[in-house]
Amino acid sequence: MAGSLAVALVALSRIPIGAIVWQRAPGEWAVTVVAKATFALRPGTLSLTPDQEPLRAAERPYGESPARGLYAPDDLVPMKARADVVLVGEAFSPGGQPVRSLLSRLVVGAVDKRVEIVPETPATGGSAGDARPLAPPDALVFTRIPIVCFAPLAAGSPARRALLGPSPPPLPAEWNGQTLPPALDPSFFNAAPRDQQLRELRSDEQIVLEHLHPEHARLVATLSGVRPRAFFETPEGATPLPMRCDTLWIDTLRSICTLTWRGARPFTPGVPQTVLLALEPPGRALAWEDLDRMRKGAPAALSAPAAPAAPAAPAPAFLRSSGGIGETADITAAVRQAMAKKAALPFGGGPASEAVMPALAYGGVAPAVAVPTFLAGRAVEPVPVPVSFAPPASLASPASLASPASLASPAPAPTPPRAIAPAPDVAPSADAVELVWYARGEVRAVRTTPAFAPLVDALYDAPLDQEIDDPDLAEDVADMEDRRELLQVLVRGAPLAGDRLPSVLAEATRDDGRIVPPIVLLAGEMEVELDPFEALKATLSAAAPLASADPLAREVLEIAKAYIASPGVPGAAAVAEGLATRIREAFEKKGLSTERALRTQAERALLEARKLRRCAVFGARHARGRLSCGGEPLPIFLPDALAARLPSSLRLRVRVLARVHGALEPDDRARVALHAVALGLVTRR
Repeated sequence: MAGSLAVALVALSRIPIGAIVWQRAPGEWAVTVVAKATFALRPGTLSLTPDQEPLRAAERPYGESPARGLYAPDDLVPMKARADVVLVGEAFSPGGQPVRSLLSRLVVGAVDKRVEIVPETPATGGSAGDARPLAPPDALVFTRIPIVCFAPLAAGSPARRALLGPSPPPLPAEWNGQTLPPALDPSFFNAAPRDQQLRELRSDEQIVLEHLHPEHARLVATLSGVRPRAFFETPEGATPLPMRCDTLWIDTLRSICTLTWRGARPFTPGVPQTVLLALEPPGRALAWEDLDRMRKGAPAALSAPAAPAAPAAPAPAFLRSSGGIGETADITAAVRQAMAKKAALPFGGGPASEAVMPALAYGGVAPAVAVPTFLAGRAVEPVPVPVSFAPPASLASPASLASPASLASPAPAPTPPRAIAPAPDVAPSADAVELVWYARGEVRAVRTTPAFAPLVDALYDAPLDQEIDDPDLAEDVADMEDRRELLQVLVRGAPLAGDRLPSVLAEATRDDGRIVPPIVLLAGEMEVELDPFEALKATLSAAAPLASADPLAREVLEIAKAYIASPGVPGAAAVAEGLATRIREAFEKKGLSTERALRTQAERALLEARKLRRCAVFGARHARGRLSCGGEPLPIFLPDALAARLPSSLRLRVRVLARVHGALEPDDRARVALHAVALGLVTRR
């Protein structure tokens, strides 16, 4: 029966490919094709490495002890409901300098995860050799390193076994030839922790690593856009097999990463079936005719048996690669010696010299079906995939497409989302800026904004200010890093003029009509608006003792009192503002007080009591202000948490990062409105 389940694999590029045949239910056969590419982890656009990591037919633990955690997940699984982002290796202190703690950070798409790393000690259950101190022993913080970090989870972990359903059966050594358990949740095959899973991995995705590279304290890299093109051939003809990138695996110690793609379709036993797969450079589309021509110069295909050897044996024969496939060798002695010179912290326990860590599997393919659509009844939402298989206008010869040289240097990708450029030279400001407040959920958007990214990148090439930037002195290391980056932008960024914002908002409108409100830096004078109804009451309280027996003054005060006591108040802001103005004018006319004195007294009382004008916008209560930064003053909305931190002053000099929106109030003359993201108070040096 094994011969009836054979699949022939033809690798037309030097990346390894493999396949497994499995059953959704007895008699419902499917085949999953897997391809993996290895890239050098360096700043800029990632490029393929000369030596490609093999596909793994079983999980690989750290060293020889599964208790130390998982180094690399099994590549040959039927499906993944979401895309995994996992990282193994070590964290590196800046410049190899001793530190007592280190904040490492991984950013890929919507994944933005930080882990504070500290050496573990015998007092917390580890052995003395389990920690690699980054500081003298008398300065260490004796806290155990979390075992979770960024590493993949083993299939036998409680979090994953819970997805097998009640009373789960024993896990098979491999999934080739297996039938899925009836209650299995497809998310079981995702090896990444839940907060490291994405809906998709884009072909131009950016990777940001902080303190996770031996040479760069902050590394920013971009996927190159290469992806596999696969076709499934039967006696009836050839059909495209969409390949979805569902795993990004990073090894910081070896400075490599891998992307893994997966494609699945129904399988008919006993019918000759062949899979052809080639690596497609960015900007080029390979058609079936192209792969068919390339096959003429490819090695003979090899069949995939239904029940391959146990994973402990050498690599299964159904794994096919033009460069051969085998188990990954240990890191060479030269690499070990180089890494030993770095000040580093192992993520898992145990001596770092024992932790031989593989690469990263990270994806760069257009969105495909998260779980094959033929798996009806599974609790996973399928994602539609628009795939075009039109032949390219001009195509190089099959030999050049399949050559290692052409794969190592793929065709130039379209313009990347942003280029990492050196920070612009900015003259030292005569102003000093104090960061008062920031929205933590917006920090990533600020640092990835093209106008601000070079400033943030340059920050990590500069030495730490030991008085304000030392992680050892911070109660919240993540907060310290966020403030450091935002202050860099507020102080060194070039503010925009307010009259340019309508055009900035127009440029942020996409072709399909959607708008992503841009974040801009503005500088100027901000005036907070006071609550008009509370201002009327404060003016009444200030004027009442001065009214004496003057009939006009007392008449105006009685009108104001009647309005305040009327049902439904507070009413229109214009009515309250008009009555307050009438009181001030009447008292100045009668010589009872000056208009300025009454206004100042009321404003002081309102500011001390934080009686600011508030409204419900953006799903929460905000204080309202006006920012003068060139042109007409613009309405700016300040979250309550920010308003509570402002000094008791009506007018403030500020530098503010804000999202630009269209006008929110119909009677406002301004064409845009601002939503504060971060605010700094400005004082003269």
